Amino acid sequence: MSLFAPYTVMIKLTTLNGFVMSITMAVIGVICAMRGVAQARYFMLAWAIFLGGVAVYPLKTIGLLPNVFLTEYSMQIGSALEALLLSFALAHRMKVLEQQNRRIQAEATSQLEQRVQQRTHELDEALCNLSEANNELQRLNVLDGLTGVKNRKYFDEQLALQLKVAGRSRQPLSLLLIDIDHFKAVNDRHGHLAGDACLRAVARAIAESLLRAGDEVARYGGEEFAVLLPQTDAAGAERLGERIRAAVEQLGVLHECTPVPLTASIGVAVVAEPDETGERLIAAADAALYEAKHHGRNQVRIAAALGPQGASSRSQPSSGTTAN
Repeated sequence: MSLFAPYTVMIKLTTLNGFVMSITMAVIGVICAMRGVAQARYFMLAWAIFLGGVAVYPLKTIGLLPNVFLTEYSMQIGSALEALLLSFALAHRMKVLEQQNRRIQAEATSQLEQRVQQRTHELDEALCNLSEANNELQRLNVLDGLTGVKNRKYFDEQLALQLKVAGRSRQPLSLLLIDIDHFKAVNDRHGHLAGDACLRAVARAIAESLLRAGDEVARYGGEEFAVLLPQTDAAGAERLGERIRAAVEQLGVLHECTPVPLTASIGVAVVAEPDETGERLIAAADAALYEAKHHGRNQVRIAAALGPQGASSRSQPSSGTTAN
């Protein structure tokens, strides 16, 4: 508008506009400071100096202040001081942003660590559950489904292992083969459900007769059970066999209110020499079991020695046994 209107008029309007804007900027600074903006303090101080210089200049222009150096260059002086103070405001702003960035990074790191710890804990729980499930699966894999004692697969593995241990330690290893007498007659007379109940009762009686943690009972097959006795000589195996025989004889198995009498014949074989094989040990125990069956059942027979073909050269009846 100064291209068309008189300069004296336009300069007064321009200075008036600067005065109004100075007040407006001051009000904005006050409002920001009241709202808690930290940089508003630097802004207010810087703009107060600049706006003071801006306010002085129109007062000099309209003749209210004398025309001296400070009034003539008040805007330039205020602007220079404003730039200096705003540089401090900028530095403060950068410091605040750096602190915010550090806080955000610290929070992000903390959250990441918490998530990692949570995921690690969840992974540990999953691995623990998996390990428990695997252990349970392994336990079930070596159990006989009917009787609850160890199965034939487990027995074969333990027999091979215990033979190696006995060979290295020069300690005896005893094997008991236990057969339920007249079990076919039990099935024929009372039915297979009664036979299953008898098998479970006999397995429980054998397991309860074992006193050491290392002794193992397994279902060998059908109505036969096998017991491994590490570090047990013939005398100890004989005593345990007699205890098992008596426990089976005393079982009071009932099927549909009908008592089912049970007895067991037991063959015992002992490894006393290194490098013995499982086949020879089983054959010796089986031969002793056959002798017990042949001489009246319900008794314990001990294989006296392992012969070259895996059978005992002779068997001895257990003292204190009875025949039916």
